[in-house]
Amino acid sequence: MKIRLGILLAVLCAAGLYPYAGSATLPSFQEENANHPVQAERTVYAYRLRGEVRLLFLWVGKNDVGGGHIRTIRRAAQPPDGRFDEIEVLFGSDPSRVPKGINRWGYGHEVARWIQEDAGRAIRLVETEFRGIMRHSAESSLNEALDSTKKASEAGQFLYDATLSRVTPALSTNESRILAEKEGFNYRNPESLLEKFRDSLANTPPAKRGELANTTRVYDAPYGFLTGVAQLIRRVREGDSKASLTYVYNSKPYTLSVRSVRPLADSQLKSEWKDGGVRDVSKVRFQIYNTIKKARMDFELWLPRSGPLEGIPVRILHQPRWWLRLQLDLDIPKMGS
Repeated sequence: MKIRLGILLAVLCAAGLYPYAGSATLPSFQEENANHPVQAERTVYAYRLRGEVRLLFLWVGKNDVGGGHIRTIRRAAQPPDGRFDEIEVLFGSDPSRVPKGINRWGYGHEVARWIQEDAGRAIRLVETEFRGIMRHSAESSLNEALDSTKKASEAGQFLYDATLSRVTPALSTNESRILAEKEGFNYRNPESLLEKFRDSLANTPPAKRGELANTTRVYDAPYGFLTGVAQLIRRVREGDSKASLTYVYNSKPYTLSVRSVRPLADSQLKSEWKDGGVRDVSKVRFQIYNTIKKARMDFELWLPRSGPLEGIPVRILHQPRWWLRLQLDLDIPKMGS
């Protein structure tokens, strides 16, 4: 699965979704949690998608062409000296509102385990696991996207890329699968596909496996992408405008860094955000650097510096292709699930 999935989904850091999401815990943690039911703090944030395509030298866009959500979950760990943090993201286009029915969407769910070994030391990240699935898309132009959509519909076969990525301090592993389905699921109805993905992890060998041994300290802590974004958001809130870290995705290291932090004028905020208590927003530009391919990719989050939505993106901006630009805007959030 290409890294653009992480960006589109992540968004990146963050309704009450589907049965799969609630049960998707790290396998290595399942035994630990099975006999110790704990309270969980859940928060859901809903987004609407605006899409723009480049026609020659002009960008042409349309509002409400899709959407999705970010859900965060925090659970206590056993023994009671740590926690599990979960971030779930689901974003996609609405085929009924996109020309020619282009249907692109992705889902990601990441669990991070933190422990505090004694009262005098900071809490430490010890493991992350990411599970993701998205519509397969290899096209490099709008015409190719339209053509692949037509061919998939005519053939009645829709392909989905699925990945499982685990990171520990010593080792990162990953598994990749391709699911072929007769139904063209979209972001509004992924439940049964997510169930099939979960079943495939237990019953179907992966198409590809990979691993990265951290013997030379390629990464300092076992960050996945979503956990890494959440960590940098926290550092920005603390005043660090040059924060960076290394995360691992599909057994490959990436550098995630803050490139700029700029305050926004109050006039640039939507009235519904202001009604929800949004003030003092910073436009934060992030960059991902692929340390193997030497390639860079940027995305942008608008983050409130205070109020009930402090640190929660009210706008997410990303250009995954030269011809495609995406903007996700926060709805009035639904608290709880």
